[in-house]
Amino acid sequence: MPARNPESAVGQLLARTRTIVGCLTNRPVIAPRRGQLGGLRTLAFAPGDEPVRLRSDDGRRQVFLTMRIEFEVIATQQPEGEFEAAIRSYWYRLLDRDDVELLVWHWHPLGRSEVTHPHLHLSSRVPPLELGRGLASLPLADLHVPTGHVELSDIVRFLLAEVGVSPRRSDWQAVLDAARVADETSAP
Repeated sequence: MPARNPESAVGQLLARTRTIVGCLTNRPVIAPRRGQLGGLRTLAFAPGDEPVRLRSDDGRRQVFLTMRIEFEVIATQQPEGEFEAAIRSYWYRLLDRDDVELLVWHWHPLGRSEVTHPHLHLSSRVPPLELGRGLASLPLADLHVPTGHVELSDIVRFLLAEVGVSPRRSDWQAVLDAARVADETSAP
């Protein structure tokens, strides 16, 4: 949704991100630097992008999440004179308690990597897949598995519904459903 000034555009993105991650944690999300046109800015958990600890209700499962979303405040074409915070890249990392990556979702089209499409990395704990006698194994952990664009709300839903992380709010499904609708109307 376009905003009347750059700072409001940043505020809208921050509010939306905080609402989504609020289904998982009360950890603050920050976007250092004031809203201005041009230049990449970052959304991340405070303090210092430290991983957020997430647990199941019974405490038998514990994982950690880091999030970095790069965005840019741009002037919209229509309506003229309004602004939006456009997401330019993301890194979502699911870690174990020893800081070993379990799953990592990346999209970094402006980075130095040759792989610029959205993709998933599997944990280094996943052994290479044997393809048959006499054939080289497939190192799954080294692959960039194409995903299409993955929204933060998708990651949060995955953590709650599939990984078994305890939700911080009882209406998390409605919150994430609303985020999905908004995502679909503003997809990159």
